[in-house]
Amino acid sequence: MLVAVYMARDPGLENGQGQSLHMFRQLVVPRLAPTIFYRTDDIGEAKDADLIVFWDMQEYCIQAGLNNVPMDKCVVWIGGMQPPEFWPGQPLPERFSLLRTAKVLVATSILAAGEISRIVGRPVHYAPHVVDRSIFYPSEGSHGVDIVAVANGIVDVQKHHYGLDRLEATGLPVRWVGEFDDGRGEKIPHDQMGDVYRNAAVFVRVTRNEGGCLSRVESLACGLPQIASDTGDAFYQVDSSNGVLLSQEQCDDPDGLRSCIDSIVGSDGSRWLEMSNNSIRLSRYYRPDIVAGRWRSILRIAQSVVVEV
Repeated sequence: MLVAVYMARDPGLENGQGQSLHMFRQLVVPRLAPTIFYRTDDIGEAKDADLIVFWDMQEYCIQAGLNNVPMDKCVVWIGGMQPPEFWPGQPLPERFSLLRTAKVLVATSILAAGEISRIVGRPVHYAPHVVDRSIFYPSEGSHGVDIVAVANGIVDVQKHHYGLDRLEATGLPVRWVGEFDDGRGEKIPHDQMGDVYRNAAVFVRVTRNEGGCLSRVESLACGLPQIASDTGDAFYQVDSSNGVLLSQEQCDDPDGLRSCIDSIVGSDGSRWLEMSNNSIRLSRYYRPDIVAGRWRSILRIAQSVVVEV
């Protein structure tokens, strides 16, 4: 079986989607060889493969529609973030109607897989993010003191989405990592983010709506205790063993949120270490060998699926 990974453009490493794709290419694809052994930006060449993995659902809907790509060989990687078009209660936009005809759909978020499956009326398979263990690993010494929040984008939009306003309201000295249009935040290369997490005491992600979160997965691998809002895949990644999962109402209480953060930053060494070890334990699901195994299963399923167009 010959599988082409099709990308009309390289998303770079400036955001979670590009970073996730980069690590998929570097860490998962080699483990699938010779099943997958090339990537291409030539849709004509890709059409000669037995299966085509489109890394982006919008790219699939554009390229498949314009180039008469056979629907019975398309595997569409939706990713982990729920775009606004797929938030609960929204109908399927007409431009994404081709998702109903693809051979197999894949999401890197359990929540997104379930929600999009409900909307398109067909199964969406789950394949998690993959973490580069050569970059993201725990510190061997005592933990750092930083309170880390990772986000990027247009402040007026993302401040609300990522819950940055909630963290600002606590008055705590948060280390903002990312690039914003108002100049705030530190722009740190992806391959240096492991050092950011190892210098931290806690990872805070109190978003209002989210699917999968690559930065949380990476911080888990570095052994960081977590504070998260009850949205997206946080339900599967954060509990009382490795941090605190807060309701949206609790996140809107600055005094309560500050107290929650302080309780982890100021916790005694044994309690912090217990939470750290549990984060590391949870991160094993994102090892390259585990993720490659999921993709092998998905590709086997894709071989047997018959699409009704």
